[in-house]
Amino acid sequence: MTGKNLHQDELIKVIEDSGLKKYVSSSQYKVEFKDLMRFRVDKILLVCSLYDYYIIVDDGHLQEAIFSEYLELNLHYAPHITHTYSGESALKYLENEEFDLVITSLRLGDMELQSFANKVKSKYPEIPLVLLASQSRELNMLAHKKKLESIDKIFIWSGDRKVFLAIIKLLEDEKNAVNDCYEHGVPVIILIEDSPVFYSAYLPLIYTELLNQTDLLIAVSKNSAEKLLRQRARPKILHAESYEQFFRFYDKYKKNLLGIITDMKFKKHNKLDEDAGTSLIMDVKKEISQIPILLQTSQDSKKELADRLKVGFVNKNSRTLLMELREFMNRNFGFGDFIFTFPDGTEIIRARNLKELRDRIKYIPTESLLYHSQNNHFSRWLIARTHFALAYKIRPVHVSQFENVQYLREYLVKEITDQLIEEQRGVVSSFSREEFDVDKVFQIIGDGSLGGKARGLAFIDKILKNYVKHDYFKEVTITIPKTIVIGTDVFSQFIEGNDLYHLTLQNINDERVVHEFLHGSFPATVLGDLREIVKKIHYPLAIRSSSLLEDAMYQPFAGIYDTVMIPNSSTDIDVRFHNLLQAIKLVYASTFSKNAKNYIEATGNRIEEEKMGVIIQEVVGRKHENYFYPHFSGVARSFNYYPFGKATPKDGIVSLALGLGKTIVDGGTCLQYSPAYPSVYPQFATKKDYFSKSQTKFWALDLTSDIVRKVPKEDMHLAELTISDAEEHQTLHNLVSTYSGDNDMLYEGINRKGPRVLNFAPILKSDVFPLNEIVRLLLKMCEVSMNCPVEIEFAVALGYNGEPTGEFRFLQVRPMVKPDATIDIDLAGIQKEKLFIQTDMALGNGIYKIDRVLFVKPDTFDPSKTRQIADEIYPINQKLLREDISYMLAGPGRWGSSDPWLGIPVNFTNISAANVIVELPMPHTVVDPSQGTHFFQNMTSFKIAYLTLRNQTLRQSMDWSWLNAQETEYETQFIKLVKLTEPLQAKVDGQSGRGVILKP
Repeated sequence: MTGKNLHQDELIKVIEDSGLKKYVSSSQYKVEFKDLMRFRVDKILLVCSLYDYYIIVDDGHLQEAIFSEYLELNLHYAPHITHTYSGESALKYLENEEFDLVITSLRLGDMELQSFANKVKSKYPEIPLVLLASQSRELNMLAHKKKLESIDKIFIWSGDRKVFLAIIKLLEDEKNAVNDCYEHGVPVIILIEDSPVFYSAYLPLIYTELLNQTDLLIAVSKNSAEKLLRQRARPKILHAESYEQFFRFYDKYKKNLLGIITDMKFKKHNKLDEDAGTSLIMDVKKEISQIPILLQTSQDSKKELADRLKVGFVNKNSRTLLMELREFMNRNFGFGDFIFTFPDGTEIIRARNLKELRDRIKYIPTESLLYHSQNNHFSRWLIARTHFALAYKIRPVHVSQFENVQYLREYLVKEITDQLIEEQRGVVSSFSREEFDVDKVFQIIGDGSLGGKARGLAFIDKILKNYVKHDYFKEVTITIPKTIVIGTDVFSQFIEGNDLYHLTLQNINDERVVHEFLHGSFPATVLGDLREIVKKIHYPLAIRSSSLLEDAMYQPFAGIYDTVMIPNSSTDIDVRFHNLLQAIKLVYASTFSKNAKNYIEATGNRIEEEKMGVIIQEVVGRKHENYFYPHFSGVARSFNYYPFGKATPKDGIVSLALGLGKTIVDGGTCLQYSPAYPSVYPQFATKKDYFSKSQTKFWALDLTSDIVRKVPKEDMHLAELTISDAEEHQTLHNLVSTYSGDNDMLYEGINRKGPRVLNFAPILKSDVFPLNEIVRLLLKMCEVSMNCPVEIEFAVALGYNGEPTGEFRFLQVRPMVKPDATIDIDLAGIQKEKLFIQTDMALGNGIYKIDRVLFVKPDTFDPSKTRQIADEIYPINQKLLREDISYMLAGPGRWGSSDPWLGIPVNFTNISAANVIVELPMPHTVVDPSQGTHFFQNMTSFKIAYLTLRNQTLRQSMDWSWLNAQETEYETQFIKLVKLTEPLQAKVDGQSGRGVILKP
């Protein structure tokens, strides 16, 4: 079993074990291009004289001719042809090499054709043997065909190179039909013709039409995978020369039958039957009355019979035979546009694609709808376009099953709409201005990479498509938001076209970088694409970074680059277009910000290697007065660094916040819980905590801010609102509990008067929305898929009027670094006097050397001055970084918090030289560790030890007197850098969570 299949089996088991009743398996006709056309003709042995070889292709270059033919028809491979001139030499080739096909001429020189054919078939019965005869000189000799029983097929060379294509494709179709048609639903066309002259003319034409039709479908395909699928899923041609041979094909593939082309006279019961075609048509129509059939014969008198049998008719002697054949195929086999007509054939309107078909069905006249439904025209057209699952689903549905025509119309519209939704999932489509559809889930502008963040989104979209149906949970859809990615090559074009590479070398401030980027211009084609986006999209957009280096395991770049949200709400398209361009340029500019440069250097990468992709993404949420936001956002981790209560690290942790996810990733107040114990809230240990540790503010998008600004900023369109605003917007119904002072109790919902507590109890305790089930399932699926712990970000928009329905939107997935517990750390027997710091809340695993200690002085600490403290730390970190000196950083509260009242609001590059960080108690409050922040993600990825001291206890302590006795190297009002005579040693045990720092 391959690793890939193993992963698939594990994912299916994850779904089965998730506590849900069933998982959704793949449809019978849901195939990928790799499943189709498994057999290909790769090596051909051509046996003929040099003269025959020369006259078959004017200049004798047969290999180049076939290659040219394949190239012209957009086929990606061409078989290799080995030429030999005699029967004996051909038999020697067959002894030494493997061939898929042998083509021979009538004259071999050293032996009779019959003798050669018998020898080939006796030793190599599995290799097809085809005779290629010259129509002008050898046609009469074919009257002795009965003597050539060892020949599998006879073709006539009439100067058309496409006959070689027909020979090759016919063989491939016959070999692949069992798998492609019988197993995967690929359609079949059966040709019944016993004359080599006619089928040698028909088959090249049929294949050319099929491949041209495929080309048209490929032109509108979403990506290379879909192009390959459509090329390989074209209808198969099966060729029968007798009544019995036809019915062998028919009995096996009648469920896949797209149409029949039949002669009138051919063998039936081993005798030539003048009316075999009539018998065949009548026998087929007894079972499938609406199947398209073309009767072709040299007798004009049979036209009346064809009309009576309701089949098509062409005269073999017609000067326009091939044109008539082409016209019949296009009109009856589902090729070309779908033509809506009245029953008398009068055309009404056409549909070029599935979306147009759906839209036309909504309003076409009842007469036309019934006519096409009763004759299976819709399913036949869908089959020709490789929409197998939908075609085979609606084909057996009969008009009589519906009370009236309107119900039939609604059924067809719904099924096609579901198919459109399903087809968009897991697919990265190439953006096309002409074909731009706002309903497409994932599209890319330009070339190059998607970047790390977009790649993760595309991956999870594919996982969701393959394993979680969009209505998997009742009343809840689980998808990624609609996404358009600007490829990394566009970034390179922007940098080169505006001569901005000098910014990678120069040490200039961020304001200057932004200024340079804002004055840059995009290539004209990209401008046109972006203009089309704002022309058709009217919902708010998030412009997010997706660089090449982003979201890797040991360098996540979390929060390093900008994310700009724009309302996209102005009635002036020029304003919306301007703000979209500015937002993209701000994300581009953040690539060369001082923060990004420092981070890139810390990861050991080079700034010139970084390239930025940009995600233009639908903002998840609803409009509430002048604001737009989701009911709640979340960050979930499959590994919990600080488990609480009965939870274990592997039970994971989830952070939830009302409104946009900025509250969580910036380290603001939010709710945390373990998916294994969704009703346990560690932050609400006392009644007092309901009010001191519950979220009271949240972030939303201000829809009135869509104006042109000369100096744009990352958060220029965001507004911080209060929980009272949310209650006015009626978004709290399923998110809060209400405190009752009468009996000192919390009650779920907002039906009582009293303070609101954002504890998400209606969702987590009463399951009004299956959040915890969804999170547990997705965390496990992503963990299995990535072979490591994962972090996911999501947003949820609930139903209107408090309905427990909604949309779960998957925003991001990235790998996590789990603490390495492979190093055995022994913390037993350490003497008390050797302890500088000890704690039972430590993150990391291993032994760390500390050369300096930088700490915030507790006697002068002022919570209102934390931003100033962060600014003072930065230059010291840069100096120690340049000198390659590792240090311990200690201070009160949560490091990296965006809320300056909860800790020191540093960003990661401000403290990148630290290898040990200590979180000390915050005066007058207990701050819970935040695991959903960007700062925390970067810290764990760099394997920085993180020790937390909540209180001075026996299990958590720090020897301040020893620290204050050390030599001071640098000091300000708020911070002090201590120089050590000997390095300190930090030991952290990742299994127990204990950590100590030992004095020299």
